Amino acid sequence: MNVKIPKSHFDLIEGMVVRLFQRAGIRELPLDYMALCDCLGIPLLKKTQASPSLLTALEELHDDSAPRLSAFYAKDPRLPHGVIYYDDSEPETRNRFSVTHEAGHKELRHEGGRLAEEEANFFAGCAVAHPVLIHQLRQIGVGAVASAFGIGRDCAEKRIARYNRWRERNVRDYTPVEKELLRQIRRIGGQDVVIKPR
Repeated sequence: MNVKIPKSHFDLIEGMVVRLFQRAGIRELPLDYMALCDCLGIPLLKKTQASPSLLTALEELHDDSAPRLSAFYAKDPRLPHGVIYYDDSEPETRNRFSVTHEAGHKELRHEGGRLAEEEANFFAGCAVAHPVLIHQLRQIGVGAVASAFGIGRDCAEKRIARYNRWRERNVRDYTPVEKELLRQIRRIGGQDVVIKPR
């Protein structure tokens, strides 16, 4: 069953991403997800550093029909903010989205559930390739978006689909949050951002 994010949560989550970028000093994409985790005070460790009991518990919880976990957030009584473990055998392009998704759970104070997964996906999507930032590219194709934002082709396809829905909205100007994001991000994929009209 697909769960929809309440409309009021979209702006809230986008605003959280912008404020997090400001706190972390993120001015360039592809997203430095390690700096993002550092700003949140969440240690980022390789999956191989997780305890065997934690890995066993995760395997038991994991749905075999779901894709393999490339990152996960775990609470640790010794650490105030928990830990994100990531699979360093996965490509950087996959870890960028997966680690940011897990950071989204922490930032959004999730306790679990389908809505939490949808919101964390939205958070990660906004952070790695927000539609307003895709709009600033010279070319908008799967390869160009994947390269500029340092994401995989499947993620780029989903981000372009979100971009196309964003473009279809009959809005003449950027929202206040989008304007703030455009002021924050100065470079994408090594190129200076030149702000285009909506």
